[in-house]
Amino acid sequence: MHRKAIFREVFNADLGHELSSGVCWSLERRAIRCYRPARSLWNIPGVEEQDNHKHNHIIGVYPSGDGVLTAAVGSNGTVRVHEPGDVEDSYRLELKLPDSIAATWGHDDRLYIALAYRPKIWRFDLESCETHKPSQQLVLPEHNIGSAASGLSDMTLLGKHILAVTMTNGMAFVLDERLKRSAVLAVRVSQNSGTSKPPAITATNPFLITGARGCISVFDIRRLPPATYGNVLTHMRTLGGGGASAATTSTSAISTTPITMSGADFGTIHLAPGSTSTIAFQLASGHIGVADLLGSGRNAKVKIESATPRMTSAAVSTELMDYGATYSRVAMDAWWVHRRRCTITAAPRGIGWRFYAPLVHGSGFRVMAINGSTPTKVHTVKTAERVTSVSALGQYGGCASLAVGYSRLGVDLYQSDMRNEQQMVDEIS
Repeated sequence: MHRKAIFREVFNADLGHELSSGVCWSLERRAIRCYRPARSLWNIPGVEEQDNHKHNHIIGVYPSGDGVLTAAVGSNGTVRVHEPGDVEDSYRLELKLPDSIAATWGHDDRLYIALAYRPKIWRFDLESCETHKPSQQLVLPEHNIGSAASGLSDMTLLGKHILAVTMTNGMAFVLDERLKRSAVLAVRVSQNSGTSKPPAITATNPFLITGARGCISVFDIRRLPPATYGNVLTHMRTLGGGGASAATTSTSAISTTPITMSGADFGTIHLAPGSTSTIAFQLASGHIGVADLLGSGRNAKVKIESATPRMTSAAVSTELMDYGATYSRVAMDAWWVHRRRCTITAAPRGIGWRFYAPLVHGSGFRVMAINGSTPTKVHTVKTAERVTSVSALGQYGGCASLAVGYSRLGVDLYQSDMRNEQQMVDEIS
């Protein structure tokens, strides 16, 4: 839309008129270019490097549901809980874990941490927990794993007491923390060929959504079999103790959406807030995209943005790398990045969403503006260090704020310097 038309509409809005969707989308496409570093937020205490094969980094930064608290999770097993709104002293609590792979918040300030190679989930009630001991431990019995080398891969909150996890062998489990045997449902969601990333997961009750092996699958937990020894063993035997057949996965899923890149591995997937069909994702290759599982309107089913150019090997020889060859080696090397953490939020002015994803090749992160009826718009924000996690913290000081985690145990605050539509119009006029 022409800048004069935008200015005219914003001027009229000051007189009580509403902005049209076209103007809001034009402003949104400009706003994603305005993120700037504000200040360093936190550093997680590191440990001395044991050898050259160890590298500590931020696994993810996880804001609570109400945005008051934020947990920064380090690959060294240290979790620091902060209150970002307190500029003077945001530090609240530090937890020590053997290892960690993912985290999520529940109700009443309950923090769930997935341990990668146990595999267990530790729940901390922050009002009363000990720093080295969880308030509750959710254990997946060994016969549910199918292989001693398997571990937890990803985790999401499905309900008030319900969690969903994926395993490195391609299995997914639904857990109820109120039960002694917490694993209640099980399904095979992908094959594990030994060279592929384990499945990524997101959820909206009662649907479980996974991304693996070039396909986004939706499962209805009301139709999943119980996580009994017999059912899990049947899954493993049907798959020959290894990879899954396409028929096995497709018959369990209520819908599958293949993407255009055959066999592509998923880094992360997110369900857009307020939507039941819009999925934003990042592939292991660095591509980011959006999928409309219903294919409604003018929106194609899948839109994939090109990845950033791959850097030369010499330029990244001392940086973090994604695992590729075998998972067994990764289980022993803490310096490999399991998956880069992305986030999606509703865009201001009610027009679409913003998807934030770290660069896989290079230093920085990408901001993608998503609107269901128009092409996406992507902007790259350069940083001085490799980024492993980007999380939205909400509004601070009138600015949209992001927590950016690095290939070291540090987190910085990035903010949009566009505080209102009028300032934006002044810059484009």
